[in-house]
Amino acid sequence: MLKVLKFGGSSMADEKQFAKVRDIVRADDSRRVVVVSAAGKRNKDDHKITDLLYLCHAHLQYGVSCDTIYEMIRARYVGIRDALGLATPIEAEFDALRRKMDEGISADELVSRGEYFAAELMADYLGYDFLDSSLWLKFRLDGTVDQETSYENLRRAASGRRVVIPGFYGAMPDGSIHTFTRGGSDITGALAAAALDADVYENWTDVSGFLMADPKIVKDPKPIERITYAELRELSYIGAQVLHEGTVSPVREKNIPLNIRNTNQPEHPGTMIRESFDESETERASGSMITGIAGKKGFTVITLTKNGMSSEPGTVRRVLEVLENAIANAPRLPSAQQQLRDAAAQLEKAAATLDRWAEDIEMEAPAAAEQARVISAECTRLAAKLQALADKPTASDLLADCDALVKSIRTMVDKIPVTSKALQKELDTVAGQVADTMEGMAALAGDAKAMKTALAETADAVGDTMALLRPATEKLLTSLESTIDDLEGLTTDEYMDTLVDILGGDPAVYGQYFPEMVQTSVNKVYPIENYGSAMTPFYTILAIWVGSIVLVAVLKAEISRRDIEKLGSNVRPIQAYFGRYMIYLMVSIIQAIIIALGDLLFLKVQCEDPLLFIIAAVVSSIVFSLLIYSLTITFSVIGKALAVIILVLQVAGSGGTFPPEVLPEFFRSILPYLPFRYSINAMREAVAGVYAQSYIEDLLYLLIYVAIALFIGIVLRKPCIRIMKFFNKRLEDTDLII
Repeated sequence: MLKVLKFGGSSMADEKQFAKVRDIVRADDSRRVVVVSAAGKRNKDDHKITDLLYLCHAHLQYGVSCDTIYEMIRARYVGIRDALGLATPIEAEFDALRRKMDEGISADELVSRGEYFAAELMADYLGYDFLDSSLWLKFRLDGTVDQETSYENLRRAASGRRVVIPGFYGAMPDGSIHTFTRGGSDITGALAAAALDADVYENWTDVSGFLMADPKIVKDPKPIERITYAELRELSYIGAQVLHEGTVSPVREKNIPLNIRNTNQPEHPGTMIRESFDESETERASGSMITGIAGKKGFTVITLTKNGMSSEPGTVRRVLEVLENAIANAPRLPSAQQQLRDAAAQLEKAAATLDRWAEDIEMEAPAAAEQARVISAECTRLAAKLQALADKPTASDLLADCDALVKSIRTMVDKIPVTSKALQKELDTVAGQVADTMEGMAALAGDAKAMKTALAETADAVGDTMALLRPATEKLLTSLESTIDDLEGLTTDEYMDTLVDILGGDPAVYGQYFPEMVQTSVNKVYPIENYGSAMTPFYTILAIWVGSIVLVAVLKAEISRRDIEKLGSNVRPIQAYFGRYMIYLMVSIIQAIIIALGDLLFLKVQCEDPLLFIIAAVVSSIVFSLLIYSLTITFSVIGKALAVIILVLQVAGSGGTFPPEVLPEFFRSILPYLPFRYSINAMREAVAGVYAQSYIEDLLYLLIYVAIALFIGIVLRKPCIRIMKFFNKRLEDTDLII
């Protein structure tokens, strides 16, 4: 049996908590893998080590001394070590960290040291091996975890060992440290449990599992002893503060039980989370059919479960009829009117924000300031219109004016400068309130026609707002808009039938998607300073190939019969081949060095590794000259023509100017066989930074063409000698060549 344990910051706060952790680990021999967070708060007035490290980096960014904060962190860990009587030599590592901070260190690497030092101390205290997370947990370039690689790495590293692993961070493809979001140690523990196919993942914190209700609202709520992953997701979705999705997903995929335990009450069983439980077992454990209670204002979820419901026609229609009858006479108009008044207040607030923003930028950007004032005036006008709508006496009156209002808001939002993030957020709230109000008014209308109109207008408004403020939803919204257009052309009966089909999908999926605010961040791993530097590899390789063609045009490739006679009859063809090529070799190397140095010194292009840049140029020049030389001595004039044809194909189809994905099918099919591709890629690695083993791989692929060239120049040349002599003789007779 294998258990993976994760201990949070509160469990690592001081030497007393360290002792509790050791007792817990030693109490069960199957607890062989331990993941730890950085030291947390010792009391309410204390500081988390992670917060202090973030503060250190902020000081460094603004040129402010962080010596006091750094010494607090150092003293904290040294104090824990000394109190436990350990001999871990962390002073030298802290000194090295300090030097790195002075030289320049990323926020991720600096912050990760909290977990790093905590894990080192815990490994020494337990007598376990320390396993740095950067050695096994690997991220992709987009910041997502490469689970397959990470799992395999951990299986090899932890095989037959008892290890302590720092949570919260891993390594990018270039070896740099990358961290999860706050609380990421939970994810590290879950990934470790999934990688090792653990029997149980124990997450030790400062609470004894989950409670059935919020203790701030309900006095002394009962604990939840057992809960399914599905129930956990539902509670999280409707407002309960539970585990991060990233923590649950890895262990749920492997059907590994997740046990939430309390370090300060190790005898308490906590909350056990599994994919499913035996029904009788669950009832005995909890004494109730209710798992938990949670909620959030203005949000209601109705979940219907029935075997075969998706294939039973009319189910959704009957549900809608029940809801319609239930709310037909409900006095909800005042609520809708209040929502409109709230939206008007938000618009007025947005107008004030725009006015202040215009004043701030008046001197630097008068045109933008004027645009802001125009939009502010539009906000004020729309606020007045919303207030007027709120005074409408009936739901039908409200519905009649909603379409024009949403279009006005959409037009206004479209004009907002992208620099005004605060205003964007406020108007996003306004748009959401208007959309919610329209949904409520649809229920007030009382007939199917009004319901159809409200649904179409709501979907259109929400769709346009999300398309503007949430680019990640564009594809889905296109599909929704198309569906709504189709619905508007249907009769009432056809409309309801089609609506039933749409609503027959998974409501949880729809419900989780739309409320989420999707934000994107750009992390330039290998940034290019300018367009010229980005194009340098292509034009450099092009110049080298053209230079090789010029060489065979200027220098004689064939050794004349007279020269062979001077050398003696013992000269073999292979000796003649390499003897003549030595001249081309030397000239091609000189040519490549001159071109590369011209790029670096004269053009001053970006280059992260000039030596690798020059090596790539030299290797490419040697390969190109050998290939063109072999074509020339084997096929004579035809060989020179083939070199030019290959050049044309490579210029168009090597991906040097355009991504290969946008090229015609023909060029995409020949791309893997063009030497330009590998030369350009190798040079790009030197310009922007080397990714993994890509540079070496590209050069090795390029060297394959050496074998091809030798085959053409040595093996294929022999049967072609007579043919080419006959061809050249006839060509000379035409007087077309000199």
